Amino acid sequence: MLKVALFYAAFTPITTLLGDYLVESLGWNGFLVTIMNMAFNLVSEYFYDRHIVFGKTIDTNKSSQTE
Repeated sequence: MLKVALFYAAFTPITTLLGDYLVESLGWNGFLVTIMNMAFNLVSEYFYDRHIVFGKTIDTNKSSQTE
């Protein structure tokens, strides 16, 4: 759980500041920025959870190791 909290401790401020910059300074559409943040969150959290949070515990049972 701590690893997921660390992910969001970095992800939330970065995407908030970047999203505000894109909308306020560059005039991007707010809905487009929100959709981009959601897609980036989906992809980055999947890879973070898959490789960092659960990387050493995936496929560790005996039936997945035998072929």
